[in-house]
Amino acid sequence: MIKTLARSIREYKKTSILTPILVTGEVILECIIPFTIANLVNQMQAGCGMDVIIKYGIQLVLMALLSLVFGVAAGNTCATASTGFSRNLRKDMFYR
Repeated sequence: MIKTLARSIREYKKTSILTPILVTGEVILECIIPFTIANLVNQMQAGCGMDVIIKYGIQLVLMALLSLVFGVAAGNTCATASTGFSRNLRKDMFYR
């Protein structure tokens, strides 16, 4: 059963492998954001200047945007891989 399913991936192997990598990148960034906010709060309690707050703010915005890009790319590759896989599986099952 698994061999039949694995054979149906064919030309969509690249997108099938790329999707979990992109999701992993998104999740890692989403996990780093709260720690960055915690560091910002610690810096603010210690009495930092406005330049440090701006630096952390820019880092947070960049991480959020990069996470968004990873999420959109993961959704796109996932949709491409799943529709291609279903097309190949349908051909393998019904058009022998």
